[in-house]
Amino acid sequence: MPFKISWFNKEVIIQDFRSVGWLGLLSMVAFFFIIPINMIFLYANEQDHSPFVNNYVQNFFQINFPFQVILIITIPIFLAVFLFRYLQVKQQADMVHSFPITRNQLYVHKIIVGLLFIIVPVLINGLVMMIVISTLNLSSYFSYTEVFEWIGTVIVFELLLFFAGVFVAMLTGISAVQAILTYIFLFFPVGFSLLVVLNAKLLFYGFPADYLLLEEIAYLSPLSRLTMIYGEKLLLTEVFIYLFITIVLFWLSLVFYQKRRLEAASHALSFSKLKPLFKYGATFCFMLVGGMYFAELEQSKEQFWIYFGYFTFSLIGYYVAEMVLQKTWRVFSNIKGYLFYSFIMVIVFLAVQLDFTGYEKRIPKLQDVERVYYSPYLRIFYEKLEREEFEKNVYEDRDNIATIIDMHKEIIAQQGNAKNHNSSEKAYMIYELKNGDKLIRQYEIADKNHYKKYLNSLYSSNEYKIKQFDLLHVKANDVHKIMIQSHDFRTKETIITKPEDIKQVVQLLQDELKHADYDLLDDERTPWGDILFTLSNGDDLNIPWYKGLETLEKWLADQNLLTEARVTAEEIEYVLVAREDMLLKDGDGSIMDNFERLQKDVNAVKITDREEIEECLLNASWHGNGKYIAAFYYKGHDYPEIKSFTEHFAPEFMKNRLAQ
Repeated sequence: MPFKISWFNKEVIIQDFRSVGWLGLLSMVAFFFIIPINMIFLYANEQDHSPFVNNYVQNFFQINFPFQVILIITIPIFLAVFLFRYLQVKQQADMVHSFPITRNQLYVHKIIVGLLFIIVPVLINGLVMMIVISTLNLSSYFSYTEVFEWIGTVIVFELLLFFAGVFVAMLTGISAVQAILTYIFLFFPVGFSLLVVLNAKLLFYGFPADYLLLEEIAYLSPLSRLTMIYGEKLLLTEVFIYLFITIVLFWLSLVFYQKRRLEAASHALSFSKLKPLFKYGATFCFMLVGGMYFAELEQSKEQFWIYFGYFTFSLIGYYVAEMVLQKTWRVFSNIKGYLFYSFIMVIVFLAVQLDFTGYEKRIPKLQDVERVYYSPYLRIFYEKLEREEFEKNVYEDRDNIATIIDMHKEIIAQQGNAKNHNSSEKAYMIYELKNGDKLIRQYEIADKNHYKKYLNSLYSSNEYKIKQFDLLHVKANDVHKIMIQSHDFRTKETIITKPEDIKQVVQLLQDELKHADYDLLDDERTPWGDILFTLSNGDDLNIPWYKGLETLEKWLADQNLLTEARVTAEEIEYVLVAREDMLLKDGDGSIMDNFERLQKDVNAVKITDREEIEECLLNASWHGNGKYIAAFYYKGHDYPEIKSFTEHFAPEFMKNRLAQ
């Protein structure tokens, strides 16, 4: 009678339960204490159960979220490491593969055990959560559907991470390397994309790094995507993608297992054909890190140092990879591979410098543009959370689109000045073309005033004002009250409730905004505060209290409300002003310490005249990057309020006295 091998091997299953069963038990107990026990604990400590949900959770992932993440990203990978540990130890590999069981059967047995220890603990805890909801009568706060969503999401993530660990187990012969490489493998799409994008920003003028980093890259890895599950649940498309990748990894792992040699145990890589990929991949990643280091951390604008970083770090990466593969440090004679790599990279960098593809000079034609987003700030996630903010900066008027295109051309023409200038001013452009494509660019602006004619054209347009200022859509009769607040050292406010006063303020502000230009709307000076409108239907809207709103200032003065609305010169005892370089050369210490020393310094200017103090209040800003720094000493207060003046807005009397 022929010997027949049974597909199911009870001994293998029992042995796996003994070796990794503790991980399944740990997963079940940990989830139990993280969610169901915590639900009971929070419920028992809440006298009013409504705040239980309002203050703590809107979904189950918001209960001990960091601990859930740690559990989800560790248990599946540890399962993969321990289940396939026998592959990484030569004696165990020889023994296990001598059993009367095929590799396919052995692989399936291991996978079944792994699936049981992933799925069962989650299902049990899901059942407990439903019992807690039913027992504590929390069905008005949590639905069973939300429990099933939690169960499905956790299982989808853990399955993907488990099979990633299994796949890596087939590629390496060392368990510690398997765990490390699994996390690298999972995070690689994000990490690699991050390096590529940041370096592309250095090499390609106008490359939209911020957009890609914030809008696209975070979704490329299940590890980074898991950190966002707290407030953004998986889409059905993402679920299908993750399940598809899981199935592919299951199949690839089996294929590699069948081809894997037993001698691969204790080797860093199981397949010799993967060694060049590992070596040159590590060299390339190290090279990108080097360029990013000098550009981002050292803030170097010199191309020499960026390329120096590419060269030195790529050399380090090449030899580190050689040491890992050969398990010795005596690898410095192997230079041919690096010379080949360097030759290829030189060609690539030459092509980039010559802009062979025309990327940097590519600008869409007016007739091809449907609409365009322009702003100094990037309003991303516009298809999810900030659609309204995005739309406020979208231009569809043909004249405005033409203005943005002309400005785009001028930015490219000024490319050399921008690359050698440190500036925080940016310009983001997202062209939506009629054929459905997008052209996205971001630039650093060396001198914003150089583009004033373009910006003034945009800011003065009706399209811009109608989108930016909701007040232009409001009728005075719909306004219930107006509150004008200042945010100086002393917060002050005045409230307008009389219908005739409301009508006058709304009318004069609407007139001001309709005729506003770039100088008013992009004023470098910090606004006085905010103007808040409460509508009859309960809605609120506000606009900045720009310092250029002269008619409002006059109206408040005529109504004797100006002193209620903002700080005036009468409340200031004196102003002490110094050039910023005077403060810096006085040695270490805070700005306050510097002003204490400057009290006796003949180079500092003390201003006591009421009109001059009022002019200082008008032109001062809170940001500290001005050329002149001022301390405003209030009557009855020992400590001053620190403000600054840019060169453009510094009063002439101040410049003259400090120049002496």
